[in-house]
Amino acid sequence: MDDFSRRTEHLEAYLAAQEHAGSFILMGRSSGARLATLYASRHPVSAIVCLGYPFRNPAQGPQPERYLHLAELRVPTLICQGLQDEYGGRNIFGDYALSPSLRVHLLHAEHEFNISSDAWDSVARIILEFCQDVLRRD
Repeated sequence: MDDFSRRTEHLEAYLAAQEHAGSFILMGRSSGARLATLYASRHPVSAIVCLGYPFRNPAQGPQPERYLHLAELRVPTLICQGLQDEYGGRNIFGDYALSPSLRVHLLHAEHEFNISSDAWDSVARIILEFCQDVLRRD
């Protein structure tokens, strides 16, 4: 079993054991974001926040399992994506089908999110506003 499969099983077991299963916001960066969206495609959650979603691995060919579920995802999802992200930058809108429940915020960053503290403050405000909006709906 590969590492991603183990992490998927671990997350599913951990979240199933939580008292308020389904009423939380998942947040992940890179493969953690992929893991969160896959989980939410099969289980109820309030929302998802992704930093640097890995739409593709630049060292490999197309891997549809990374992104196909995003076209059908019904959970409010915020993806903060770097324009220079080698795993998917500004091209994501033309290359991948994204559900209307997804919001994408593009910023001047690469996959590692090496950004200034001011830029992090801006990302934090965007995430906070997104989470507040989701919680108001519940």
